[in-house]
Amino acid sequence: MLTCKEIVSGDSIAGLRLSNDASRVVYSVGPTYRPNDHATSALWLALTASEGSAKQITSGLFCDKSPEFHPHGSDIYFLSDRHKAGGPAQIYRLPLNSNDGVPIPITFPTLTGSVSSFSISPDGQYLAFVSPDKPAEEGETKRKEDVIDVEIWGEKKNLGRLRLLNLADLNEK
Repeated sequence: MLTCKEIVSGDSIAGLRLSNDASRVVYSVGPTYRPNDHATSALWLALTASEGSAKQITSGLFCDKSPEFHPHGSDIYFLSDRHKAGGPAQIYRLPLNSNDGVPIPITFPTLTGSVSSFSISPDGQYLAFVSPDKPAEEGETKRKEDVIDVEIWGEKKNLGRLRLLNLADLNEK
């Protein structure tokens, strides 16, 4: 029988993703119950054909979640608040063939706001993601094409916008 302390201190697994060839699996592990406002989770990588091969690939100091393999299997893309703990989620790329294991930022909070979801095209060339527009600075006016004349009763949300990145352009920089 589990005690209350064991239940509260347990971890949960989320965001399970298989590589295209099904040889590897990536997922996030974090506390089931969080005692503070800053949620944390780490990414783990395992070989599907090898028992006990799971290894932690991010520190667990940030909220690393929603991992996805690049179709070519060379990188893992994921959402994280590592630019500012507890801040808006952004997309990062973790090269699997790199020895340093340092995630590379793909999106930036100053440009996109918090990223809520993303997906990589099957050919690996594009990354689509959803994020709200950056709030207008005081005194800044919106362009006419940015203004929507629709009012939703009871809604105060900043709706997301679908954005598209060409990953080849990012790799050239």
